[in-house]
Amino acid sequence: MLRPSGLAARLPSKAVTRGASAALALVCLSLAAAALAATESATDWPAPAADAPVAREWLRVLIDGRRVGVMETTRRDDGALVETTESMRITLERNGSAVRLETT
Repeated sequence: MLRPSGLAARLPSKAVTRGASAALALVCLSLAAAALAATESATDWPAPAADAPVAREWLRVLIDGRRVGVMETTRRDDGALVETTESMRITLERNGSAVRLETT
């Protein structure tokens, strides 16, 4: 039979489990706070100048060789900042009903 060693040998098993749960909760809270901070800082970026040239590209969206929608990519570059946006619109048909999906 294996016997626990170190700190685990001196503490009851419930105390070790509670400590591990508390450590896991602390790690999860730290990761959530870091993700929130990263999201807020990403929205603080300035936009490219309004007079920057815009490049647009249109693509067909195919499923099994059949056209189901379009995708638009825009790119604005003012020399200091680059902003890229992609939008996709597709229409899927199932049992005679059409469902339109759009993402940006």
